[in-house]
Amino acid sequence: MSNLAYSYQAQVGSVYLKRNYNDIAVFVEDVTCKNMWVALINKILGNKGHIDDVFPLETRSAVISAISVYDPNKLARPAIFIIDADLDLLAGSPPPAGPPLHRLQGYCIENLLLDETALVEVAFESHADATKSVLAQTLKLPQRLDRIARFLKPLFEVYAAAYMHGASIQTVGFSVVRLLHDERDPDSLSVDKLAARCRQVRSHLFSQFGYPAVKSTLATIRSISRGPGYSSRLVSGKDYLLPLIYMLLQRRCDFRDSKKSLCVRLAQWFRPDTCPALAAAVLSLIPTT
Repeated sequence: MSNLAYSYQAQVGSVYLKRNYNDIAVFVEDVTCKNMWVALINKILGNKGHIDDVFPLETRSAVISAISVYDPNKLARPAIFIIDADLDLLAGSPPPAGPPLHRLQGYCIENLLLDETALVEVAFESHADATKSVLAQTLKLPQRLDRIARFLKPLFEVYAAAYMHGASIQTVGFSVVRLLHDERDPDSLSVDKLAARCRQVRSHLFSQFGYPAVKSTLATIRSISRGPGYSSRLVSGKDYLLPLIYMLLQRRCDFRDSKKSLCVRLAQWFRPDTCPALAAAVLSLIPTT
């Protein structure tokens, strides 16, 4: 049986076995890119601590369940249990109970990695000739992320409604590539394809839950999405933003590595000040002298 197939109880138990390699225990949902998390957490810890590994549990419910069986005294390490915000932020759902559980201040960790400084550094490592200032102008990450998020807002509003109603229809699993005119061009998002996808989801919701109920839910969501707090952090970084940025790096910056490697490299440039709540939660586990 692979490590990822272990129950959350077994993963919790393995903390003690790895205690000499980890100053803290970090439990996460992600099972596909552990080194991304290791790099990111170590950037937060700096010279105050170190981890060699994280403990992936695959689902939010497993991360939350693991808290009840975790005893820091027996396992000799303090722990943090990190979950994605997912569509909670657009739905207006309050964060779960506090420490040791921490909900990210973005849809998922990839949202927090898409930082302009980090992306320019990765692009600079990949491009043979362009300066960092030229690459920053080429990528225009803040403006690009804002433009994508604004474009996708209607879609994520109906995705949030589906989430709040517990609908069975696929949401973020619907590839962002299917919304492009040209599947190789990240700048070719199609208004017509977006509108068709929104209609498809709304139609499903109306037929399953009724027009008045869904309309009321959408009004609640739009009070958030159309307010000043809306940003790219409310859109799926892993499934929607990252694929477009990855394509951009390939086309404009000669990037030849995988998406997983991109995440690891971005994490190596992670700046804790871009996510102060996560940084504070991690550092709170380190004893002060």
